[in-house]
Amino acid sequence: MDSVLSLDKPKYDLSQDQYRFYHENSYIIFKKLFSSEECDRVYQIFAENADEKFSAIINLDREIPELQRVMRMPKVVSIVEGLLDSEAYGLMTQMLFKEAGSAYAYQSWEIHQDNAYHGNPNGVTLTINIVCKDSNVNNGTLFVFPGTHKEGL
Repeated sequence: MDSVLSLDKPKYDLSQDQYRFYHENSYIIFKKLFSSEECDRVYQIFAENADEKFSAIINLDREIPELQRVMRMPKVVSIVEGLLDSEAYGLMTQMLFKEAGSAYAYQSWEIHQDNAYHGNPNGVTLTINIVCKDSNVNNGTLFVFPGTHKEGL
């Protein structure tokens, strides 16, 4: 099953419209960037490493080379570098489970900017969410406030 998360897949050709949209709004959605098989494999890796509470898992890519490949996929790197106009560095993984019955099933976060946590002195933090399961208002979703990146922290 290792081959599902392959580095052999092509780069993503970011359009100028996508680039402009991201810089205007501070977010962009790429539907179907990952296949169902890729999403299933990423989820499976994290699920196999989850504790009984389905607690958040941070930096599992440092232990599981297969997850490192996800971050190095040309389609991921080309998007990040295209949006930032620079090389990508300082990457990390985090998995947030919303498993029914778990302590995290109904957890939510206050409105925030991710760089408030990371504190990048250049103000550059790019978060990529790979949604492995269907997500909606009832089972946990992400709310984005367009343009707030222009307001400072």
